Amino acid sequence: MVVAGLGPYGTEAASAFVSTPQYLEQVARQIPAGWEGKNIEIVLKSEVVDGKAGPPVMISSAVW
Repeated sequence: MVVAGLGPYGTEAASAFVSTPQYLEQVARQIPAGWEGKNIEIVLKSEVVDGKAGPPVMISSAVW
């Protein structure tokens, strides 16, 4: 697994995304069935608020 973002705020948001069960449940609802054992790419966005990454939002995903 690779978790990364553009700059420290992006990495902070991506780390929060993969370590929060509610966000991972969102992924499970939105990606196609049969994803197990395949590659998954998720694109997130996050606004920087008061010098901290805001909540991550999944804007796109791909399974192959």
